[in-house]
Amino acid sequence: MASTTANRVVTVARHVLSETRPNPFRPNRAANALDSYIAYVERNPSESKDKCVVFLHGNPTNSYLWRNVVTEIENKIPMRMLCPDLIGQGRSGDSSKGYGFFAHFEVSEIGCCKEFQS
Repeated sequence: MASTTANRVVTVARHVLSETRPNPFRPNRAANALDSYIAYVERNPSESKDKCVVFLHGNPTNSYLWRNVVTEIENKIPMRMLCPDLIGQGRSGDSSKGYGFFAHFEVSEIGCCKEFQS
């Protein structure tokens, strides 16, 4: 079971990081989320783990929506910043849970909390 999870994380990381188009704001991390994964942009990762700003996008957009805001404030606010691509959008994977509000909440809140805290 542990090797299956490890293999899935490696596969997800390859997919998320394989983007070839020039985009300095593309997702640079991925977290397992129930039956899928969430790709996300992380800025200021070495800052306090106690304080974090999460920039959520609406439907149907992705984390790229926040590129100008995060770029403007990342050097002014010493906090870790996360911009996830919700399930089924951007570089994140698909889910059998669907793509409604409650599905996004369940996958984001339950599936990624522990991984976002690392």
